[in-house]
Amino acid sequence: MSGAGYMSPRQKMINMMYLVLIALLALNVSKEVLDAFVIINHGLVKTTNNFAEKNEKIYANFIRAEAENPAKAGPWKQKAYNVKTKAEAIYQYIEDIKIGIIISIDGLDLDEREEAERRMRVKEGVENKSDLDIVANIMMNQLKGAKLKKEMESFKSTLIDYVKPKDEEFKVSILNSLDTDDPPTDEEGNVQTWESQHFEHLPAIAVICNLTQLQSAVRNAEAEIIAYLELEIDAGSIPFNKVQAIVIPEKTYVTKGDTFKADVFLAASDSLTAPVILIGNVDTVGTGDYEMVGEFDSLPIEAGRGKMIAAATSVGIIEWEGIVYQKTTQGTKEYPFKSTYQVAEPSINVSPDKMNVFYIGPDNPVTVSISGFPPDQVKPSISGGGGSIRKGKKPGEYIVIVRTQGKCYVNVSAEMTKGSGKFKNMGKKEFRVKRVPPPIASFMGIEGEGKITTGKLKVAKGVLAKMKNFDFQLPFKVISFDMSISVGGLFVTEKSKNNRLTPNMMRYLKKAKRGQRIILENVRAKSPKTKAEKITGVTLKVV
Repeated sequence: MSGAGYMSPRQKMINMMYLVLIALLALNVSKEVLDAFVIINHGLVKTTNNFAEKNEKIYANFIRAEAENPAKAGPWKQKAYNVKTKAEAIYQYIEDIKIGIIISIDGLDLDEREEAERRMRVKEGVENKSDLDIVANIMMNQLKGAKLKKEMESFKSTLIDYVKPKDEEFKVSILNSLDTDDPPTDEEGNVQTWESQHFEHLPAIAVICNLTQLQSAVRNAEAEIIAYLELEIDAGSIPFNKVQAIVIPEKTYVTKGDTFKADVFLAASDSLTAPVILIGNVDTVGTGDYEMVGEFDSLPIEAGRGKMIAAATSVGIIEWEGIVYQKTTQGTKEYPFKSTYQVAEPSINVSPDKMNVFYIGPDNPVTVSISGFPPDQVKPSISGGGGSIRKGKKPGEYIVIVRTQGKCYVNVSAEMTKGSGKFKNMGKKEFRVKRVPPPIASFMGIEGEGKITTGKLKVAKGVLAKMKNFDFQLPFKVISFDMSISVGGLFVTEKSKNNRLTPNMMRYLKKAKRGQRIILENVRAKSPKTKAEKITGVTLKVV
């Protein structure tokens, strides 16, 4: 006889023996072990309450910040209180599950909720601590566990949305603290779900303990994200809408043996309220009061900054001064200034934008100029290294391409009279030509040798190739690699034909245990302008 729903006498006997075994296991759990769960649960409740108290202090900070500056702090307070609402909802949902378990197992009436809540507050907890059936029925058959998992995942998604892409490690921390992934299939092929791992075949007090731990994880994640959001309030707090580093040298022309001196500081400007900048002679008319005298001119303003343009018609030190008039909430204020620059005879200047080396493969940017000549009257050429040179995006910028190692020279000529087409050789500069240094492999931010947690292995995607201490923009991509790992006592090697983990690799990594070693080797990478080459791999130890 066969068909759906049929069970042979042998299968019935096996199932009956399984139920008897579970019952015996429940009976064999000693009172001391069950009481230990009560103590652990009580400790978790205290920890969770401590988190809640600290969180309330941070929420109070958001209220004060919004009162002081609604425009700046208001959006962050709104995000924080959205976290608060969702955290409170899922915390209370878990609390209701725990109370429902106590009411069901201890035979309380539904109107005896206060008694169940009292038992949750003290170390007494549930009376029938070893119950296996009722708690499993609530969490598994009534799908309380499945709904709880869904709520946890929704809460986790809300928090992750508030994390900036650059803060990947913080994001991983949140994912790990609220992990709802199903455990990996064991070596015997048994499949287990997140719900069964936490709520099935466990005594009632252990399930309650697991639920309290989830509440603690929720409060902990809540604490981390609202502290993160609080820092964002002042992350860009600057009185002006533009800030940049400014360097003011004592003099802009120094000779060999002299000393260069300069002041370096941050300067803020307001591109929305343009200043008025006058250039000419400045006179003092009183303490802190200044005015322009004689003939003067004004500077054109772009993005809050005056643009000074002056033709260099004579050699020597040129002094110039003026006044900046800026509107403020207290009226217009004046800021006088003085500066100098030096006009010198022409000399060539070929400055490498990165270093005194050209690399085979990438674009090598250089700035070519001749003092006293505008960029359109400067003509560079290249000799040696199988090289070529072309114009860049800005005046005076050029791109050099080289193909053979050794030396090459950038030769510079100047058009003495604009429009004449006659150029004079002004000199040359020597450069070394070298191969691009190979990249190194990186796996979840680890290079060479390192330690990695099982949590990070679960979210790993593949292997990257990174350039170290190399200033040029030359992206490399891994095109193949091998992964070796111990599986069932045997060392297995799996190959990938791109930079991503294969399904088999991902399966092995999810089963990885502490102490295991994982070797990523035979890594090959290439860039759009270089050939594929073997690079240094990564050796990992699971912790």
